[in-house]
Amino acid sequence: MGAGHSNTYFCASLTNNWSTTHSKNKVGGKFAVVFDDMNLIRFKKSFKWGGTQGQKIVNLNEYNGKVHSFLHYIHDEPNKVYIKRCDRDGAINLNSIVISFCILHRLSELCRYHPESLMRHYKNKYSWILEEFLKRVLDQVVDEISAEITGREIC
Repeated sequence: MGAGHSNTYFCASLTNNWSTTHSKNKVGGKFAVVFDDMNLIRFKKSFKWGGTQGQKIVNLNEYNGKVHSFLHYIHDEPNKVYIKRCDRDGAINLNSIVISFCILHRLSELCRYHPESLMRHYKNKYSWILEEFLKRVLDQVVDEISAEITGREIC
């Protein structure tokens, strides 16, 4: 940043597992690939970093709220988040806790009523995603509920 005013934006690097062309295309219209060879993406919208100290904090807090609506906390992975897939209107407008419970409910239905379908999920090459989710989800939900109660952010 230079002296006075400058545009500031959120930037992140994709992990090696998720730095495919397909994944980069799925981050939606709110994010853009900055340096393809370095797997860097950025939130397209920026904000002016300038004015009084108080105005800088207000601008940063507003921007932070916009960016965080597209991010999903990952329990047990410091400094890593999921980017929520976007629909035409923006991020899926559901709390992360609600999304986790919806997934658990669907898995429960599969287990009870369609176990053969659940087994197909476990036998495909992406079964590790399901296993990782199940390993972390309970601790993650407890973290998120704690953050809701205390009003503090996790990530």
